Amino acid sequence: MSNRRPLTDKEIALQGKKDEEKIFADGQGRPMVNMGSKGSFGNPVIWMMVIASVVILLPILIYHISPGGDLGGGENTAGAGGDSGTEEVAESDEEAVSGEFDAIAFARDNCASCHGQDLTGSMGPSILGLDVDTFETAVREGPGAMPEYSTDQISDEDLAFMAEYYSGQ
Repeated sequence: MSNRRPLTDKEIALQGKKDEEKIFADGQGRPMVNMGSKGSFGNPVIWMMVIASVVILLPILIYHISPGGDLGGGENTAGAGGDSGTEEVAESDEEAVSGEFDAIAFARDNCASCHGQDLTGSMGPSILGLDVDTFETAVREGPGAMPEYSTDQISDEDLAFMAEYYSGQ
């Protein structure tokens, strides 16, 4: 009769395995079978951390890369040269106001979207330096895709003032 004890399932599983394929669990002196080469990528917690990082960091990255914010234009540097630049802007603003009509405000609200913020042209042509008759005809009749402006929107006196102001620019 033999004194050999029967082999356990673990011992049967380890039979024929090379030493490199056996690992020892910490604190235990017995060999364990390495469950493949997946490593920690089989752990769902790792994948959840990666996905959470992407979900959190991607919007932050997009926010910092995109122009975002106020799309109204850059910093106003007209007065950057000192007080004289600010006085010139204030004087030109006063010249553009006739009574209650403000030519600059009207142009900013109605013309700048097509003719550019400085009215030198963008999608539409420059309106600076046009003669008064051409300016008034363009505003009243609206050539091409330009809308027509009636006397309810801008009076004849205000239009004449605006045409004179911008023809001198």
